Amino acid sequence: MNLIQFEILKIRIFLRLASPVAPPWGSRSEEMSLFNDLWGDDDGGGGGFAADVLGGGFEIVEGMDSLFDKDDVTLEEVLSDPHIIEEVAARSEKLLSFLLTDSELEKLLMFVEQLPGVGASTEVRVKFPYLSCEVICVGDPRLLDRVCETKHLEMLFSILDYKPEQVRANPQGEQNLGYFEKILDKLLQQRTPRLLRFLKTAGLTVLDKLMRHIYSRSILSLLGKLLEPGASLLRFHANSAGSNDENPFPLWMDWTEKNAAQIVGILLSVARDSTDEDAISNAGRLMARLVTADMGQDGNPIAEQVRQNVRDVFPGSMEASLTQMRQLIQYPANPRNSLQKARLSSAAHMLTAVAQETLSKNGPGRTCVELCLAAQAAAVALETHVEVSTRAGSLGLRLARFLGSVYEAVSCCGLTSAESSECNEVLRTANGVKVLLDASQKFPDADQVHLETCRASSSVLESAHMISVAHQLVVDAPPEGPRVLKFIMESFRKEDTRLRGLAIAIAQSVAACVAARKVADPTGGHESGLGSFGSADSLSSLISESEDGEQWEVFSTTELRAATAEMCHDLGGRPVPIREDGAPPAEAADETGPDSPQAAGNASTWGSADQASATGSTMTSSSSSSGSFADVFGADFGEAPPSRGASTDRGWDAGFGAFGGVVSKTTGS
Repeated sequence: MNLIQFEILKIRIFLRLASPVAPPWGSRSEEMSLFNDLWGDDDGGGGGFAADVLGGGFEIVEGMDSLFDKDDVTLEEVLSDPHIIEEVAARSEKLLSFLLTDSELEKLLMFVEQLPGVGASTEVRVKFPYLSCEVICVGDPRLLDRVCETKHLEMLFSILDYKPEQVRANPQGEQNLGYFEKILDKLLQQRTPRLLRFLKTAGLTVLDKLMRHIYSRSILSLLGKLLEPGASLLRFHANSAGSNDENPFPLWMDWTEKNAAQIVGILLSVARDSTDEDAISNAGRLMARLVTADMGQDGNPIAEQVRQNVRDVFPGSMEASLTQMRQLIQYPANPRNSLQKARLSSAAHMLTAVAQETLSKNGPGRTCVELCLAAQAAAVALETHVEVSTRAGSLGLRLARFLGSVYEAVSCCGLTSAESSECNEVLRTANGVKVLLDASQKFPDADQVHLETCRASSSVLESAHMISVAHQLVVDAPPEGPRVLKFIMESFRKEDTRLRGLAIAIAQSVAACVAARKVADPTGGHESGLGSFGSADSLSSLISESEDGEQWEVFSTTELRAATAEMCHDLGGRPVPIREDGAPPAEAADETGPDSPQAAGNASTWGSADQASATGSTMTSSSSSSGSFADVFGADFGEAPPSRGASTDRGWDAGFGAFGGVVSKTTGS
């Protein structure tokens, strides 16, 4: 269609909208044959382009007003009208006046809060509940105000009075809970203070009812919005005038510590005693969300109390909570016992959140000790899972993530000497890193397991107060220790690129710890600087003491060095040129001669050429020496890098497989 035809089509549309009768110039087919291919024939001979695009022309919609001329119109007839949602959105006065009457509004809510019987029609079971929810969620202010009246909210919340087994047995049970959650979400956004006042008045009774139906993902979502600092609460708080009458936050801040303790108790009770796998899993998810929730400026009082409960502000309840979580870390005697597996997974989820919170707050140390005890049980459970399972599954990933989180928390938190000694003793008994290494070998396609294996190993090697565990990791022979250096070398030479990636990641952590002694700490003792690494001399002595020490020295100066040089680039995107003979490459000779400022900088950094060559080959760079990987990690890594034209895209997005792929190219395997 050209521009002239399009303009004529717009005129034609306007004329057709303006008058439902035929235009005064007569038949289109005779007087305006130009439009035959656009509108088609009027005699039913077929539609043209515009008829196909616009659905056969325009329909004059009469609206719903005529429906209310009858005295006996019913809500079912109104909901059956195909334009009901559009009419509510258009604020049809007659329609809203009809819906705002007590009888019709209560019937509208009844379609949501009552579960339909077995013999109910499709409209009563499916259509009317859906349309009732959508009519309310259109968001008409008058309709929302009426729904927020106490009697109507009580009616809406009465859906929670059903027993869980009744809801699960009804085909529309989960559906209606979803509609209930959607309406509450709308009220929480647009009628925040009124809804929260209702919940405050109802007290913990409503909370108990919601927790009883936590098996539903809809109720889990609603509980998260109510107990966490949701976006709707923060938005309302930002727009409020600040008075206590309008601000909903004081309604929640009045809740006492007992309420938070009760929430924790309910969730632990569900995880421990429920016979519903979905309820057990969702209880763990909610606990994890509450423990790690971002409090924001004002925070969520309930989440804050839960966080304090776990963080040893109330020692008795904290130890009781962690003890109950730890007691659930037991692998079932029968691997087919899915209920026990659900309890194990839920407890691991909760404890992972506690470990993450402990790491972010740098303690307290006593919580680290409790987490180590739980990690000991988790290591036994993961070891059993590796033996009896053919794939990692969600349970294996959850246990691996918990172990990785515990090792990282213990390595980074400030511990007293007594706490450090106790954590070392428990973690040596747990031997969790060995279990993770076995899991990585058993499930080579599980990237998440590899990630946690790398995190746990690096945490032990880089920690300043886990020397005892590091000794077990590097020196002790199986079954006491995993001999991680042997694991690295064997995995590096395997065909699986994921295992190669894991091997080189752990190997570079070892190299980083050893090489940290070669340079001064540029951060001046910052807690995250080189001073945070474990004692380099201690790790070097562990390597010398290990049965694999000699093989490691050869491996680190050949295969690992080549792989590192392949992946190593400076911040400018250019390869780092490294030569074993100490001479710069031809393209960099004019920049890095013996009298250049860069050479002087290298000499000041490494002391002297003799000292530098004592550790390996001298390094030079075509760009600034500061910031390059090789400058930090020492001269042990010196291999000619790829040419400038070579691809330098070595991103981590593809996981350990992409990382290991570099190794395969470097080693020529």
